[in-house]
Amino acid sequence: MGELALKHFTSQGVRQVVIVNRTMEKAEKLAGQVSGRAEPLSELGRLLGDADILISSTSARDFILRVEDVEKAVAIRKGRPLFMVDIAVPRDIDPKIDRLDGVFLYDIDDLAGIVEANVQERKKAALAMEPLIAAQITKFSEWLQTLGVVPGHYCFEEKSPCRTG
Repeated sequence: MGELALKHFTSQGVRQVVIVNRTMEKAEKLAGQVSGRAEPLSELGRLLGDADILISSTSARDFILRVEDVEKAVAIRKGRPLFMVDIAVPRDIDPKIDRLDGVFLYDIDDLAGIVEANVQERKKAALAMEPLIAAQITKFSEWLQTLGVVPGHYCFEEKSPCRTG
């Protein structure tokens, strides 16, 4: 999941990527795929001071980010917002972090709600288009019927040359 998110962000023009992982080997491998920089997990708290977006997707059994870690970063960010997306199950980021000023935390449940809202909007748009599509089908069908009365054209119903006169 983290790799997919990373590939999406870089394909959309994200220029600076820092990969933090429990093993440097894995961080370096992933960073190499996107011309990013690898850092050890022990540096995560310090790196939050410069980050704009954090995507977290580990298989850790407990939070890897706690309120006190992020409070230190918020203090040096001088009001710059920090967006965090926790796509791990179980969660990587303590939900209490969302209460901090300037920090916006989203998790899998939030993303599922956003996807559902987008699906509903698309359904509304599709319903609004149905009358327009029906009108164009009628118009096309009427035009198609005129082909049978023009000499030299093919009659679609009979699959043979049209008879004239």
